[in-house]
Amino acid sequence: MEDKKKVNIELVKRIIIFLLLIVIVAVFRDELIDGIHEMRRVSFIQVAGIFALALMYMLIEGYIIYQMSKAYNPEISYAGCVGCAYYCEFVRLVTFGSGAGIGEIYYLSKQGIKPANATGLSLIQYMLRKIAIGVLGGLCFILCFNTVNPYIGEYKIYLLFAVILTSIIGLCIIFLSCSAKCAGLIFRILDLVGRKWSISGKLEKLKNQVVILQSGAKDLFKSKSRLIKVMCLNFCKFFCLYMIPYVLYGSDTELSMGMSFVLMSLATMIAGVIPTPSGYGSIDFCLLILFEAIIGDARVVSLALLYRIVTTVTPAVIGGVVAWKGSLNRSEMNSLKD
Repeated sequence: MEDKKKVNIELVKRIIIFLLLIVIVAVFRDELIDGIHEMRRVSFIQVAGIFALALMYMLIEGYIIYQMSKAYNPEISYAGCVGCAYYCEFVRLVTFGSGAGIGEIYYLSKQGIKPANATGLSLIQYMLRKIAIGVLGGLCFILCFNTVNPYIGEYKIYLLFAVILTSIIGLCIIFLSCSAKCAGLIFRILDLVGRKWSISGKLEKLKNQVVILQSGAKDLFKSKSRLIKVMCLNFCKFFCLYMIPYVLYGSDTELSMGMSFVLMSLATMIAGVIPTPSGYGSIDFCLLILFEAIIGDARVVSLALLYRIVTTVTPAVIGGVVAWKGSLNRSEMNSLKD
């Protein structure tokens, strides 16, 4: 029965992504061919630039894993943590977003970190990533609203909704991880809902994850310097991604470095509240609607395609090589997931 539920969840994920891609193609069908042609006009220097930014993102991600993993295994290597970052991208793609955390837990367990500690580490990373996205997106929306207003037009209400929802999610994550009393209150409310909607089993699993999250947060908060360093690294890695539009089309359009950062912050924040696995399809759609007015139809399609290639496809291919070289066993990963 449990296996059947997992299959159904995976099927729903594929359907959501497929439908979102259909919407994107339907809305931008006339520009799609022009966008593909536009990709051919991108210079080697520009392509090299965006690949370098994507590489920097992954190197910083690996360094975040390294900084956090040292608390549990001082002997862990930076190179191994970069390999972990790439491996997670491979697992994320082949599982449509559901297995990246499990992949990290498995990989780190092979690096001498106990699965329970690796689970807490993975959950803390997820928490800090969400907070960083919310902070950047929220500040950009509030501080730069007058600047971006001419470009976001009718979508401003959706951006406001995304800011509010992201803030609520961020606060809930912080409360759940830092306060046992707040977590207890939230779960008492959820227990009432769970009995009504027959989701008690899922709530128990969530409670176990929160216990692990609180334990990991306690370890992280013991070292304030490490917490500050990891948050700063999160901001730096997103800065790399947010500069990709500027490197591609900042030289011959009105797109400035600041505008690239602001619009990408908003796109990433909106994509985070759209219910698609790991943002597949949602971030592409957000790029199309937010950047179209400033760089044009053909170029925005080219941007979305190139962004997906350098941030998803290429890291997943490299992660596949890491998985193959490490002979990582899928059945052992499934046992961790269970």
